[in-house]
Amino acid sequence: MAPLTDTQDPNVEMMSSRSSAVSCSDAELIARIQRCEQTMRVAMMEQLQVIAEADRRGLHADRGARSMQVWLRELLNIDHRDAKTRVKVAHNVEDRASLYGETMPAELPETAAALSEGRSVLSTRA
Repeated sequence: MAPLTDTQDPNVEMMSSRSSAVSCSDAELIARIQRCEQTMRVAMMEQLQVIAEADRRGLHADRGARSMQVWLRELLNIDHRDAKTRVKVAHNVEDRASLYGETMPAELPETAAALSEGRSVLSTRA
């Protein structure tokens, strides 16, 4: 299974980002760090949503992985604990269907809202 690949040259973006960061004032730099963190948190919620959908579709099995956690670990090059946390939280921040097809609320609606708004971050600490 191939890890994620990026079609853009990350060195070019990193250099331009670094040079623009050098010209920032301290206050601008602090604000930029905060914006980056919020953007990453919002992106995490999007990733959790697509992880849950990929699991529902059984993509890991279709690609020969024994579990969603194993597939994510290999796909994203992350450790087992991080993969396990992402799969677990992915299923708990989305509405789910009952055995009768009724929509049931998410187990962790506050976490879902906080991630969607960039106010929270996942932790793999036990």
